[in-house]
Amino acid sequence: MIDAVYHIHRLNIMHRDIKPENLILRDQSSLELCLADFGLAEFVDSSKRLLTRCGTPGYVAPEVLLDKDYDERVDIFSVGVILYNLLTGCQVFGGDELDQIIMKNEKCIINWDFDKINISLTSDCKDLL
Repeated sequence: MIDAVYHIHRLNIMHRDIKPENLILRDQSSLELCLADFGLAEFVDSSKRLLTRCGTPGYVAPEVLLDKDYDERVDIFSVGVILYNLLTGCQVFGGDELDQIIMKNEKCIINWDFDKINISLTSDCKDLL
């Protein structure tokens, strides 16, 4: 996943909708992940301000939801959200209603108290997150 993001960023492309549904295996016999669905992708251009709201609630960087200027680093935020999901088995911005998820996502309210949610992570995993 990180290699795919690194590759598109080297080509000055930001995906803007990285989420598990947009990660696919290259073929049935491979564990090689490919990034799919470039429908919201945009070329990185430092002279152009990006303010378009796009992406998927729960995975999108807060600055996108807050209508702030952003760049390709929004993809890195999404990768971090997926990593959190994989390591904890929990959604970063969980909620019963879409409004709750968006509010937590907007304010970047993340549960870092892993003991409270009964998740055991090494200190290296916590540092990485």
